[in-house]
Amino acid sequence: MSRTSGTVMHAGFPDFWEKAYSLNPEAYRALGDLYPIQNALFKKPVKKPVLRVMRFMTKVVGNSAGSVMLLTLNGFGNDAMRIARSMFEGAVTVGYLRLHPEEYKDFRDFLWVKQKRRYDYLVKHDPVQLSTVQPKHIKRMMRRYPAVVGRFTGKNGRIRHSWCRKPISQMADEVGLGKSYSTFYSTASSMHHFDVTGLSAQLESERIPDADSAPSENWLEESLNMAHKALLVCLVHYNNAARLGMSKGLKAARKDFMRTWKK
Repeated sequence: MSRTSGTVMHAGFPDFWEKAYSLNPEAYRALGDLYPIQNALFKKPVKKPVLRVMRFMTKVVGNSAGSVMLLTLNGFGNDAMRIARSMFEGAVTVGYLRLHPEEYKDFRDFLWVKQKRRYDYLVKHDPVQLSTVQPKHIKRMMRRYPAVVGRFTGKNGRIRHSWCRKPISQMADEVGLGKSYSTFYSTASSMHHFDVTGLSAQLESERIPDADSAPSENWLEESLNMAHKALLVCLVHYNNAARLGMSKGLKAARKDFMRTWKK
């Protein structure tokens, strides 16, 4: 990061950009080529609530793909992995909702379970912050929660911690991302949660027991690969669910993905 008279002029490592790009220029090109397809898809309106949610998540994943490109160009592969991890979860959810649109209501209504948990916590531990919540919001939550909580309550009386009954590993299997769950997602989650495996993945080298510092070539291609895959998966499932007529372009984009990452 450079500074002039106390003012930040630019962030990152511009001298590293060319080196990072040269590692796999086709990856940056192919990922960037998804944006015209994405923009064309989003010009077409959808009305069904489940499709609007899928559209929303696909847009978020698209934004994150841009973040991964910026981070990798500057040698922040470790942090790019964390963002790509969330992109993986977005792709799994988009794909799962396409396969199981009947579960959209569970996805939507789990909001009230989350809000009730937060409300209970604030009542017990932070009444000052609770006082900043508008009473109308509390009233609405109290009205909605009893109507939905039964769908998330097991036979043991416990309320589950996710909107979906299935673990993300099973959801990933159903949408064709099971292998990525066992490889990429496992590693990225360890990095995200700072467990010992995640710390080991961020060593400067096997000989130097210290954290890898940017700019670094570590994890650049892995995070780019997942960013590319996750956005493509979202676009394909969203297009197919909404029947937006972009299958030909997305088929070509999938072939481009395979060529790009064939190594």
